[in-house]
Amino acid sequence: MTDAEFFDLADDPAPARGRPRGYDRGQVLAAVLGVFREKGYEAASVEDLIRAAGLSRSSFYGCFGSKRAALLAVLEGYAAATLAALRNRAAEADDPAGRARLAVEALFR
Repeated sequence: MTDAEFFDLADDPAPARGRPRGYDRGQVLAAVLGVFREKGYEAASVEDLIRAAGLSRSSFYGCFGSKRAALLAVLEGYAAATLAALRNRAAEADDPAGRARLAVEALFR
């Protein structure tokens, strides 16, 4: 599973107003995550994030607002996607013990 597919498991907090986005939020989060993984938060510049995400500066700031907010969005998306993946895997079992076992197995894969 790619990072973009992984982020697609999370709910997309798309704004209800304004012009529709011209980009896939999961792909943008995956690109931003890749920059943070490669360079770390401090070394990653906003220009690095914009370039990797393929966004204009105004779209980046419209989406995130700041580099710190981009990091928080990645972390929130990653946590939500991880939880969704664990819930999906756990739902495959019929009993509580089986659900717990499957969730733990999925967490450590």
